[in-house]
Amino acid sequence: SLDIRALSLPLMMDNLRVAELLDTLSVTDMEGQPAWLTLLTELLAPEVGDGEGDHTQHLGKLLEVCSAHGLPADPDLLFFATLTTPAEARLRRWQGRHVRLLQLGLGMNRQAGHPVDATQLAAALLVHDVSMAFMPLEWLDGQAGLTPTEQRRLHRHADISGCLLQNLVRWAEARQMIEQHHEWANGNGYPAGLGEAQIHEGAKIIAIADAFEAISHPPRFRDTHKRPYLRAAMDINNLSGIQFSSAWVKTFNQTLMALRDRGLS
Repeated sequence: SLDIRALSLPLMMDNLRVAELLDTLSVTDMEGQPAWLTLLTELLAPEVGDGEGDHTQHLGKLLEVCSAHGLPADPDLLFFATLTTPAEARLRRWQGRHVRLLQLGLGMNRQAGHPVDATQLAAALLVHDVSMAFMPLEWLDGQAGLTPTEQRRLHRHADISGCLLQNLVRWAEARQMIEQHHEWANGNGYPAGLGEAQIHEGAKIIAIADAFEAISHPPRFRDTHKRPYLRAAMDINNLSGIQFSSAWVKTFNQTLMALRDRGLS
């Protein structure tokens, strides 16, 4: 029979070690710390394996963005970050997606003077589309049209991703952002058809960041092709006041220029 007591000690020791490493993270620079980052990854996601440097590099980039925005080391946020690696592995064009989403979403919030709690926003940006990875590939690659039933099922991803946080009470605000990020400013979005005044400000940020990511990395995107950033920015602006908040579209334009000037894309 399984001896729970025999398992509890190593699990407890792992949790204590994670806490120690998180304390180190909060007082050290993000660069030049491969040893602790590798160990932290092994503790949180041992199934990745010792030879998978890409996972460690990806996690390090996510943590760098969070650190650059002054976010505290947080075990929940770190766990959410580890979920993005297998999610991004589902489609080639998703690789690097969550780093870009964090850069743009947190950047917009900072540009606007931090009206949204940055830690809650980061959590929502990391988790909001995790459930999309569980959709059939033919729905995700854009090569086949969806039936009305399939479209309704695809639209449920916001609720499903939000439900991942239902037992984590401290992330209730992040859950609200996730569940509302497909609502439209003119009330024609889903799932609840909310008007702009009813939509969480963080959800308005995610809506723009998510749409920009989808347009700039379309289903047939290839690394050798020029990324259609101009087209994506134009599409976002064309839907100002319709799908997206006009105020946040202005902030998006300012943030995008700043990111491009810094070479972050």
